[in-house]
Amino acid sequence: MTLATIDEALTVVRRLPLRDRARLIGLIAQDLVAEPGAPLEPVASNAEPGTAAGLLAFVGSWEGRDLSERIAEVYATRQPVEG
Repeated sequence: MTLATIDEALTVVRRLPLRDRARLIGLIAQDLVAEPGAPLEPVASNAEPGTAAGLLAFVGSWEGRDLSERIAEVYATRQPVEG
């Protein structure tokens, strides 16, 4: 998969409602767990360790007034833990 293809896929994903994006992230995480032999490569970051600078690009204009709704949404879309 090329970087251009990944960028195109991310553009489509960013248009999804938040609930669907959260579900997609959960499904991707399940796929990663299902492939224990596949090594995870670290993601290069310009941010200093221990900061949230890497997340700021995704924050947008969110001001925190809907935190309880977002937390409820996370819990509503969580997958049960298997084990």
